[in-house]
Amino acid sequence: MRSLYLVLLSLSVAACGDRAYRVGVLSRSGAFEGADLAAREINGKNGIDGTPLRIVRGDTMAAVDAAHHDSSAIVDRLTADTTVKVVLQQSTQGLQPGVLRIYLSRGVPVLVLGPALDKPQGRGIYHLMPTAREEAALMSVQAARLWQPKRVAIVHSDDAYGLVLATELQDQLQGATFVLKTPFAETIDTTTVAAVERAISAAKPDVLFWIGPPRVLGILLVRLRQHLPDLRIMGSDAAEAKKVYENPDGLFTGLVFVRASQPTGDTARVNNFQYRFAMWMGGQGTSEALLAYDVTGMIAQAMREGAVSRQQLRDYIASLGRSRAAYSGVTGPIAFDSVGVLRRPLGLAEVREDGVKAVPLK
Repeated sequence: MRSLYLVLLSLSVAACGDRAYRVGVLSRSGAFEGADLAAREINGKNGIDGTPLRIVRGDTMAAVDAAHHDSSAIVDRLTADTTVKVVLQQSTQGLQPGVLRIYLSRGVPVLVLGPALDKPQGRGIYHLMPTAREEAALMSVQAARLWQPKRVAIVHSDDAYGLVLATELQDQLQGATFVLKTPFAETIDTTTVAAVERAISAAKPDVLFWIGPPRVLGILLVRLRQHLPDLRIMGSDAAEAKKVYENPDGLFTGLVFVRASQPTGDTARVNNFQYRFAMWMGGQGTSEALLAYDVTGMIAQAMREGAVSRQQLRDYIASLGRSRAAYSGVTGPIAFDSVGVLRRPLGLAEVREDGVKAVPLK
């Protein structure tokens, strides 16, 4: 079945020749997979009035890790292709000054998968998550409601995202004693990871806030649970990953984490997306995949309505929820405020033995 589907899609694209509209994607995995699934389905239905929509993937490790790599050259090569009409960039760090200058000078609309850390970054830059302050508020309020923490540790990624979110979180938490606030590096070096584990265990927190990706947390969890069996852990949006949904050997069971997209409206539509995603991409579609799928569909709709240049697409995106209706995505309505932030509540989810389940917010 899958082979036949891919063959039909290949034939439909080949029939269109080399002419195509392109969406550039700078992402490790989830966002690319969501955008790619949307493009496959769009092209299976005659593309954009006969013109295919193609997803062009950049050098993702360098582009995503903006704190440690200069991705200007990657973005320069990607946007020099004038058929690339929009860029979808996964970045918890915001956009580097060099990258931002390229986007603004070429008028490329950019959809950023990551929280807005500080001031707006310019016309045509849109964030698919609210601000770090709003995420910290959700984490602090819900942790207090769920667990009433007494001794709190904050362990954050060693970058702008980790530092900003950790500071916001510390400012907003009330009624708890801070016993540890420390950065961690994305590494599998056992000596480095062991040092983080010892620091957490020595501090004896009852609640740990993990701000960053889940790989190092997964390495730590086995020993942490031996030393702190009652430890509660809440992860930021960056903790959401396919590996968490797969939950090998129950490693992440009990983890509560922020979801950038928690669809609560059309359940049948969400389930249908997850079925298709599992069939063609494998595994569970994360928030990044869902949002990338939605904004790719939004771009296709804009193009069908005549917005095919970069400037026209910028104007179209800015008009959503104003002079035209918000785009109706799987994740809900998509429209941006005056500073380019998607105004939508964040959600919480918990990893349980029977899967990842939404945590009701009160």
